[in-house]
Amino acid sequence: MLAAEVGAGLVVGVAAYLFTGMPVLGLAAAGLAVASLVGWLGLRSTALRRDRQDAVVAAVRTLRQLLETGAVGVAAALEVLAERGPDRLRREFGAIVAAGGRPQAWAEARRQVAEPVFDLLSAAVVVQRPGGGELGPLFRELEESVIAAHEVEREAAALQVQARSASTLILCLPLAFLAVMCLLRSPYLDVYRTAFGQLFLASMLAVMAGAHVLIRRWLRLPEEPRVELVDG
Repeated sequence: MLAAEVGAGLVVGVAAYLFTGMPVLGLAAAGLAVASLVGWLGLRSTALRRDRQDAVVAAVRTLRQLLETGAVGVAAALEVLAERGPDRLRREFGAIVAAGGRPQAWAEARRQVAEPVFDLLSAAVVVQRPGGGELGPLFRELEESVIAAHEVEREAAALQVQARSASTLILCLPLAFLAVMCLLRSPYLDVYRTAFGQLFLASMLAVMAGAHVLIRRWLRLPEEPRVELVDG
């Protein structure tokens, strides 16, 4: 990914420099290309994380339904998840079943899944095995609370996307204006082709980019804390 980002920045930056004849706009275009690629990767990562969250909630729901019927125990329910559970988690549950449900297998699954809800699921099963107890009611409460939390989180993320889009539009409009002026060979840009003009343009774009970064940082949602388990 780092190589792709650097390559995209170089290609777009060189093309912008050849088009405008101004190194500062070439650097700005390179930064914009890298930021666009990073943003696309972030959206892709968010989509994958939501799919993983939905898979974990589906696994909790299946476990609850199986355990509430009383027909199977925890081990048999995990085998069902390994065979017919959510596609994104079958490999992890299969490894847990193959290892006999040992804490080390759960630890590896937690590392692979990296979701707070899966941490709670793992803790409940690992603690229940030696201590006993009913997991059905616990999984029901976990499912309900997690679904509500995910709805709030995704509504906040939608609002966050709108604010980020507005910030990005404000940043891109001056660059688009300069690109149009370069296309039209406007004499308005002659002052920016001098050394002082390049310095002034670089300072202006740096202030805009810094403000954009600060806005995105302010809009960043806090991550859901994970449960730390000590596997003995």
